[in-house]
Amino acid sequence: MEGKCDMYVFSLLGRFQMMGESGVLNEETMRSEMLVKLLSFLITNRGYALNVQDLVSALWQQDETDNPEGALKNLMYRLRIMLKKAFGEECFILTKRGAYAWNSEIKVLVDSEEFERHYTEARKPNISRAESIAAYEAAMDLYQGSFLSKYTDLHWVTPLSTYYHSLFLSGAKELSDSYIAVARYSDVEQFCARALKLDSADEHLHYNMLKALIFQKKKDLALEYYNKVEKLLHSSYGEQHLELLETLRDELYQIQTASQAAQIEVIHQNMQEEDVTGAFICAFPIFKEIYRLEARKIKRFEIPEYVVLLTLEYHKRLSKDNKKLEDFLLGKMMDKLELILKDSLRVGDVASRYSDSQFIILLPSASYEAGMMVANRIIQKLYQETKHKHIKVKTDIEEVTVTEPFHNTDQTYQRSCQQ
Repeated sequence: MEGKCDMYVFSLLGRFQMMGESGVLNEETMRSEMLVKLLSFLITNRGYALNVQDLVSALWQQDETDNPEGALKNLMYRLRIMLKKAFGEECFILTKRGAYAWNSEIKVLVDSEEFERHYTEARKPNISRAESIAAYEAAMDLYQGSFLSKYTDLHWVTPLSTYYHSLFLSGAKELSDSYIAVARYSDVEQFCARALKLDSADEHLHYNMLKALIFQKKKDLALEYYNKVEKLLHSSYGEQHLELLETLRDELYQIQTASQAAQIEVIHQNMQEEDVTGAFICAFPIFKEIYRLEARKIKRFEIPEYVVLLTLEYHKRLSKDNKKLEDFLLGKMMDKLELILKDSLRVGDVASRYSDSQFIILLPSASYEAGMMVANRIIQKLYQETKHKHIKVKTDIEEVTVTEPFHNTDQTYQRSCQQ
């Protein structure tokens, strides 16, 4: 009999792996998702005797196998043989009166549990900032992805995946905040870049990344990053979720121009556009400022202007299970619509992506009728160039005002792609 290993190390955050002194088991070497699921469930619930029903429910959906008890017995036999081949003669799995359990005498270290332990340590009330940072760093190093990321469809994996990811996001924000507090800006940049690969939609992490770039005086990179992230988050969540990033926008543009005093000719040249053809396409925060300026002009000169909201909607779903395809097609339609808006509108017109399915357009010196004609022309061109029969375009139009923000009206114009 081979010597016993003092400790077996399990990785469950991201990809599965079991490592001992004499070998390694992972998804590639085990060559069976069912064996990975079974071993992961046993480890996650070690300390408990798991009856057949517990294990069958953890591994298969209802009626997925005709003989679940027989299938489980076969899987358990294969798993024992595999563990023996990889790590020796130890009795890893015990049978107890119709139930199975991990042998408590065999010690294990599980990354998800260590991750949670370090996270808890970092948040202790009397801990120093340096100790808290070290504990958060240890936790973040362990989080290599969501809990058993390939098996999130399993009913017992989903809540654990959600729980550990919530701890990761909370810890990532706290760690990056602490780095900023002690002026470790390079560490903020490197850490946020890694953390955002695991969750690219967290505004707080993008905010701290931008702060780090600003503090390091990487002004061009910061401006480029802001424009990219603003478009990403605005497309995903809409304008109401960008308050945190908005606090940096004015600071970024001040940084861009505050390096030295300049003559008016230089300033004028710096403000000029290289391409003055077509409509001005901009981010929504900029659109909002232009809208407010135009509203002030209207109050002074009493020249009517209108805003048009174009909304892409599915009037016929592809199928219940095709949301990813629908999102992809909708994104392609929005990209095409942006090109059409730039080419079809006047030089003085302004357009912005309001959400992942909407564009808002400001039409200076245009009547209601002219606004509807513009919308009709754009929609017709979109249908001609895409020929997608499942998406319709809804049009809302409203007059620019000083006191009331833009909102949908009862006067709408709708066209079906089948027309």
